[in-house]
Amino acid sequence: MSELQQAISSLLASPVSVVETQSVSGGCISEAKRVRVVDGRGSQFDYFVKSNRPAFLDNFQTEWDGLNLLADAKSIRVPRPVAVGTAGQRAWLILEWIEQKGPSEDFFERFGRGLADLHRVTLGNRIGLDRNNFLGSAAQINSPGEDWTRFFAARRLEFQLRWA
Repeated sequence: MSELQQAISSLLASPVSVVETQSVSGGCISEAKRVRVVDGRGSQFDYFVKSNRPAFLDNFQTEWDGLNLLADAKSIRVPRPVAVGTAGQRAWLILEWIEQKGPSEDFFERFGRGLADLHRVTLGNRIGLDRNNFLGSAAQINSPGEDWTRFFAARRLEFQLRWA
């Protein structure tokens, strides 16, 4: 059994057979693949699977948390997180696979409305999160603030300039 198949079976807490993998481009930090599996009942599932060294687990955990926060807002379609953890000698993040397709004629209008809805859901809340997360592999400071402009300047722009 391959390391990938063992990891997915372990993290899903259910034995699966990996029947197809395809490397996915677009990221330079973690290994990313589209993985097709078949479970014990013969059902087939496609996942987006990311892996990295074990120390990268916190990065994957904050991505998991962020995707769940975005999904809870029910404003913009995001991939559903399926599993996160370590297995073997790697950290893993498993997400639902969303088939890529060309944008519809009204894509940008719908996306803009969804983004506006997302901001309406969070309107009146403090800016930031209860924990830091990552921008790629760089730490992203999220200590809450009251003012979006100051938050963005201090926690995003200034921090990244100092880090660079």
